[in-house]
Amino acid sequence: MYFLIGTVVCTTYLFLFFRWLGNNSIATLPIIIVNYGVCFLVGLCIGFFTDNLQFNLINSSTIVSAAVLGSIFLPSFFLLSYSTYKVGVGPTTVANKLSMILPVIFSIVWFQSPTKVSLIGVVCSSILSIYFISPKGGASSSTRSNWYLPFCIFLTGGLIDILLLYFNSRLQSPSDLYTFTLLLFLTASTLGLIYFGVIQRKLTSLATFSVWRYGILLGIPNFFSVYFLLKALQYYENNGAFVFPCMNVSIILVSTLCSIVLFQEKITRRMWAGIGFSALSILLLTL
Repeated sequence: MYFLIGTVVCTTYLFLFFRWLGNNSIATLPIIIVNYGVCFLVGLCIGFFTDNLQFNLINSSTIVSAAVLGSIFLPSFFLLSYSTYKVGVGPTTVANKLSMILPVIFSIVWFQSPTKVSLIGVVCSSILSIYFISPKGGASSSTRSNWYLPFCIFLTGGLIDILLLYFNSRLQSPSDLYTFTLLLFLTASTLGLIYFGVIQRKLTSLATFSVWRYGILLGIPNFFSVYFLLKALQYYENNGAFVFPCMNVSIILVSTLCSIVLFQEKITRRMWAGIGFSALSILLLTL
């Protein structure tokens, strides 16, 4: 349970931090690239102090798995920050975290036989995602014109969670999990440097105090959000049908309430009803 709480806190912080960056018109791409380097360095330092690193035992499947997932992290993270700025914390958080529908279905089909309660929870979550993501009459013009952003986040978030669930099931020891997390962030950082340095030719813009300051503030909780998630999946025996709904719907609740307090985001009665659905989803999927 502590690992679930940890990833909820860290991931909520990421959404709120992205919103703060957008409100202050701060370019996010350089910060995201530095953030992945920080994630790798944080994990490397902790690994040396805790003896979790055993590079001599790395197998090829761990390297390939981390490389595949790491290559998806960078574009999905940038898309997340852009959508947070354009359509707000609430819709973006919901789109990202209700992509849990996809790994839940995958978990039920791939790892365990479906139960009536699990299927009811998935249906309830599906209703919730439609309720939040589809722009209604009360939605802002920015949300309506950028409706595709939450939809793309829904798909990429689901793909990442499915891959995390599948790859995590193939890790055989705590050192494998730790090494996998490090290689994942190393891949994302390397690809980001290649894109920014070779394609954009703006590598020098990464060497500023403000970029590294924000990159550190983003990278430390980002590392632990992924690490805690993998630990939670292992603790609950890779039961994605339980972990993802509990984690993601909790993030929706906390981030939406925090955005009301910190950014004065307007929450309609329709969205409050959606929050009620999210609470019901947690209940159904924990029975």
